[in-house]
Amino acid sequence: MPLTTKALTAVGCCLFCLFGVTACNGPDSSPVSDSDTAAKSAVLGGVVWQVAAIGGKTASVAPVSAIYLTFDTQAERVAGSDSCNQFTGAARFRSGGRLALGPLAVTKRLCPDIPTPHDFYATLEAVRAYQLRDDVLLLLDGQGRTQVTLSQPSPP
Repeated sequence: MPLTTKALTAVGCCLFCLFGVTACNGPDSSPVSDSDTAAKSAVLGGVVWQVAAIGGKTASVAPVSAIYLTFDTQAERVAGSDSCNQFTGAARFRSGGRLALGPLAVTKRLCPDIPTPHDFYATLEAVRAYQLRDDVLLLLDGQGRTQVTLSQPSPP
């Protein structure tokens, strides 16, 4: 009888370790691992992405080209401008096209003549995934809805 108890305890410990390690390596903690995702995230880096739409509404801030963001995929950082204030923060790329932005640090300049979307930063921090379609980058929320549409500037 004691041998059976020891055997069950060993099996229980093995199962605990197996599920414990799997749970610790959940979907939000897995780094970019597949080559397709790594290649896509590498393409995002070093490009000035101009905001074309926020939350489905065309960016109407003047000048539109002043609303942009850039990714440093090696350092997992994002930086940009809302046409008045500068921002920077974490950009965590994960397998399967997942992306989390933030927390973001933002300057606090007073720009009364430039209407900046007040929810722009909350929208960025709600991003959970991205899709790259040719020269268009879509930032998606947790339900897969497009929150921010960005494009690469056309060459002069």
